[in-house]
Amino acid sequence: MYPILWEASSLTLYSYPLIIGLCWGIAYQGARPFFIEENYNSLNYNLIFWGIFLFAWLGAKVLFLIAAPMPIYQRAFQNPSFWLGGGFVFLGGMIFAAIYMCVFCATFKTSLRPFVSCLPLLAFCHGLGRIGCFLAGCCYGRETDLPWGIYLHEAHRHPTQLYESLGLFLIYFLLRKISYQKLLITYLISYCCLRFVIEFYRGDLIRGAWYGISTSQWICLIVILFSLSVLAFKKAKYV
Repeated sequence: MYPILWEASSLTLYSYPLIIGLCWGIAYQGARPFFIEENYNSLNYNLIFWGIFLFAWLGAKVLFLIAAPMPIYQRAFQNPSFWLGGGFVFLGGMIFAAIYMCVFCATFKTSLRPFVSCLPLLAFCHGLGRIGCFLAGCCYGRETDLPWGIYLHEAHRHPTQLYESLGLFLIYFLLRKISYQKLLITYLISYCCLRFVIEFYRGDLIRGAWYGISTSQWICLIVILFSLSVLAFKKAKYV
């Protein structure tokens, strides 16, 4: 694809880190108003944002290592560039970031409301980030004869990065139209359903699988079942 957008004698501009940096920049500026509404000061906001950044980064790496086959695990873990370069699993980052948010709110007695309000922004930035994956050639799909297949890694493949990007942008518009009370459940169910389906078309099998189901699909199944159970409980409570 286009891992390098521009190259000169003294400077090389890589597409993936550029777009990921852009996503985090948009997230930093876009999330701020939600926290200002809840009377967070600049110090607390920066503590929240950079804490989420570090925990999401760590979680994405840790889940990759947990799920990867042993030879890949050994090479990645012992390679210092792994911790600063590629090899992320979004769901691992999301889980670790969620843990950090819950611990932060419990410690400082603050509300989760601004975090939940940022979910549309998360979907948008995630969708933009998948375009970075497409340009870098990672997170690629299985081989296909379909006319929209892209030539990548010596074969025509499903553009799974763009499938997910399109789905995330649709989720973004969906989340913008619903009430705050439905944001979290809607995001969890819609994204996990999207990711579960797309995983069937992924061709990068280094992330591990059990019984024909990838690590990400198992996590998505657990989240979907938990979310549906919460909805069923709420419905039964008010019947």
